[in-house]
Amino acid sequence: MDLNTLLQSQTEILGRSSINWSKFETQHDLIRAGYKERFDQSEYNTSDIFEDTENTYVLQKSARDEYANRYKAAPAAPAPGGELLGDYATKTALPRIKLQNFSGAYADWPSFRDLFQSVIGENASISNIERFHYLRSCLQGPAERLIRPLAVTGENYDRAWAILAKHYENKKELIRSNFAAFTAVGKMKGDTAEELSRIYHAVTTAVNAAESIGRPIESHGMDLFNHFVIELF
Repeated sequence: MDLNTLLQSQTEILGRSSINWSKFETQHDLIRAGYKERFDQSEYNTSDIFEDTENTYVLQKSARDEYANRYKAAPAAPAPGGELLGDYATKTALPRIKLQNFSGAYADWPSFRDLFQSVIGENASISNIERFHYLRSCLQGPAERLIRPLAVTGENYDRAWAILAKHYENKKELIRSNFAAFTAVGKMKGDTAEELSRIYHAVTTAVNAAESIGRPIESHGMDLFNHFVIELF
């Protein structure tokens, strides 16, 4: 089979895949509408069926487009099939990492930002269109609505991330939400190991959150310290 025939065959396969993906999205919307408020707890949602299918479709489409562009750029120097298969196998054999969802709570932004960037944003083997698909699959609620108008293209990934960063890199809101989360921790109910552990984890979380937004406890910790001493013991 010559190169042109191979590319044409792959294009036809991809076309059928796109049609099937559109049908799958329609069925997904119907399932979501049918479950209504029970959707988040349904086995369909907790099993990540939609996310897994979407990721597989995007990876296959991205790989096909990438290799087609390589062949078009250098038609006289075909690359060894083993190298291409090895490259693709490396991409598809990456261990599956459960990405954190982000619904728009300011307190959750630093941890979501750092994890997403380390796993997806800074991964050189992932294209921008794949990054955008991963990003959309992680967003919910107000955060998802911020970038909903953007078409899913490689060029729009940087724009989508910039929109989120501009909105959520709000130090005043991050400080307020962090302090509010800490002050919501209930007072110790007794001198037990369980209660001490609960307070310890609450304090550790607050300290780590403060450091993640550039307010280390050593220089900005008096409010937290006063609340810790007066309210929790």
